[in-house]
Amino acid sequence: MKLRGSPLVNAAIYSAGALVCCGLTGYFLDLWRADLRIPLAYGTSDELVIGLSAKWAMENPWMLYNQDLGMPFGSEMFDAPQPYVFPYLIFKLLGLTTRHFGLVVNLFYLFTFPTVLLSALYVFRRLRIGYPAALLGSFLYTFLPYHFMRGESHLYLAAYYLVPWMAQLIFQIGSDEPPFLEQGGKPWPGLAWRRAGTLGTVVICLLAGSSEAYYAFFDCFLLLMVGAATSIALRRPAPLLSALMSTGLIATTAVLCLLPHVLYGQGNPIARMPGDAEIYALKMSQLLLPVSGHRLPYLAALKHNYAQAAPLINENDAATLGLVGAFGFVLLLAWVAFRLMGARVKWLQKEDQRLINVATLATLGCTLLATIGGFGSIFAFLVSPQIRSYNRLSIYIAFFALFAVVLLIDRAIGARLTRQSQTLIYALGVALLMAVGLYDQTTLGFIPDYPTIRATFLSDRQFVRAIEKKVPKGAMILQLPYMTFPEANRYDLAKGYLHSRTLRWSYGAIINGRSDLWQRTLQDQPEPLRRVVEAGFSGIYVDRSLLPNNGANMEEALSATLGEAPLVSPDSRLSFFSLESYKSRLPR
Repeated sequence: MKLRGSPLVNAAIYSAGALVCCGLTGYFLDLWRADLRIPLAYGTSDELVIGLSAKWAMENPWMLYNQDLGMPFGSEMFDAPQPYVFPYLIFKLLGLTTRHFGLVVNLFYLFTFPTVLLSALYVFRRLRIGYPAALLGSFLYTFLPYHFMRGESHLYLAAYYLVPWMAQLIFQIGSDEPPFLEQGGKPWPGLAWRRAGTLGTVVICLLAGSSEAYYAFFDCFLLLMVGAATSIALRRPAPLLSALMSTGLIATTAVLCLLPHVLYGQGNPIARMPGDAEIYALKMSQLLLPVSGHRLPYLAALKHNYAQAAPLINENDAATLGLVGAFGFVLLLAWVAFRLMGARVKWLQKEDQRLINVATLATLGCTLLATIGGFGSIFAFLVSPQIRSYNRLSIYIAFFALFAVVLLIDRAIGARLTRQSQTLIYALGVALLMAVGLYDQTTLGFIPDYPTIRATFLSDRQFVRAIEKKVPKGAMILQLPYMTFPEANRYDLAKGYLHSRTLRWSYGAIINGRSDLWQRTLQDQPEPLRRVVEAGFSGIYVDRSLLPNNGANMEEALSATLGEAPLVSPDSRLSFFSLESYKSRLPR
């Protein structure tokens, strides 16, 4: 089969692939039932931090200070490093067209599906994979369980469109002509800045360093590992030097993104424990087992029984590769034994075998770094525990595993076809395999609970609108009970800010910061309610669901002191007390 087509044909195939991807995204998520102004995820977890970040980015010059959060002194992010410059730029760009934080988050998330597909398709094509197999790998990679299970709660992880580009860079590092350098016949390589693709490599490294911090760390690890191994194998310094240059570019970009935190922070980053690297590590069994809630009852029960019996089941449940990806993973492991025994595959060209060698090396590196008790745990204990969720390397393993499958399919079948009828049968077979793979990788459990989300969202919005009518514009609202930010188990109190247009909120004070210390010591002060009023607050927002006895004791005490009943949300989960009348009764 032809690997190269005319620009018009290529554009048509890419456009058709993106359109089909959008249609499948709508199908798997039942998007016709959604109101895109309401987030697809709206519970109590990290999706609220994502919404908060989107609104923060849209309404402020940058992510370092917010005068509407963390009252009474405002929220400063200098002690909570945020290297996500590129995602924040996307938030600001989308915010130019709308002020609905839910719509911005939804658009960001939904755009990740076609962007992942197009990135994977382009890289597969650059690796000389024919269109049928390349489309197979691209669609299966786009609709991995990882993409849905990360969702809007882990939006920056769901935006893994840079992983295929980084995989291509890894393949280039593992070749005779690595980026940035040319060896030629010289003992020491020279710079090759004018080589085609150099500028693209620089851009990819800059984007990697300014996006998801975990992916940037994993990129550097894989580049250095493959570069060192290739240099040793070829006895040339160019691959390792190229890897060092790429890694340096990524690391420098990340440091520049964190520079405000380095210069103005208090040196107290969010503390993490080395043991977390064991808790959130990768389990090989979860790579191979079916997705939780599989469409087939037997496979669903199999995964459920495993989850009930096995320890340390957490976010690593999203590592499932699916049927085709699991086959590719096992294939790469078998390739190690195959090569160690000195066997050769005559129908695979030398370049194809090199690509599989690099994919195998990267997969082994990912597995050894991410597995429980692996090198990631050693790194956490000896160097830094800030990187702890090594299970997230599964998205790299998935790409290399799917690449191995589509490469072998293309070389064993696609490249040998000579008749149009054979090509048609081959394409239909690949389409059937794609359908089976997508059926296997997706479940009805990925569909958001739209009625519940909508009811909760509208209740919260109506409640905040009612508060805005009871207090002056720009008023400060104290939120109870006290909750830390960030790195908490729940972020319920962020909902006040998300729905607010004119108010300032106590939640969002960075832990151990000035506002956080003021809030934590409030109950230890005499006459705490008077202190609240003296600090300038105009009301108290109570989340009953976070308090014992549904907040009844606290509300009784506040009602007795303030002499008024609270305003209650439509779903009876929230209440509010205005301090304006009480403030007027206090002596100046």
